Amino acid sequence: MLADSVGLALLVVLESLTPAERLSFVLHDVFAVPFNDVARIMDRTPDSARQLASRARRRVQAAPQPDRDVARQRRVVDAFLAAARGGDFEALLQVLDPDVIFRMDLGPVSRLAHRPLAGAAPVARQVLPPRRGSCTWLSRC
Repeated sequence: MLADSVGLALLVVLESLTPAERLSFVLHDVFAVPFNDVARIMDRTPDSARQLASRARRRVQAAPQPDRDVARQRRVVDAFLAAARGGDFEALLQVLDPDVIFRMDLGPVSRLAHRPLAGAAPVARQVLPPRRGSCTWLSRC
């Protein structure tokens, strides 16, 4: 579970990098490709590739660390699910961080895909059923 949360956190951080930063960082720091080769792949100088990776590394290191308290995570998830399944908008707002971002990746060809939603109220409206008896991505139908 911890590996999953760290992996997801890294993906979110990588999304915040520019494409050039991400490529330089991943090639060098993850796959150990020498900067001379990274520079050739990116059509840049080795110093430029090194700078891009350095900037990306600083952002990755400065990213917030995931909560490692698994019991607390479980309590939050249980409270979220209970509020969402029960249709309790106010309880859901209490569980969600005011700056929450909701992402749903259903693949590139899905007609259900949408842009990320930001903020507790828009996210709560997305996860709650629009009316009694209807289904959402979260409810059991």
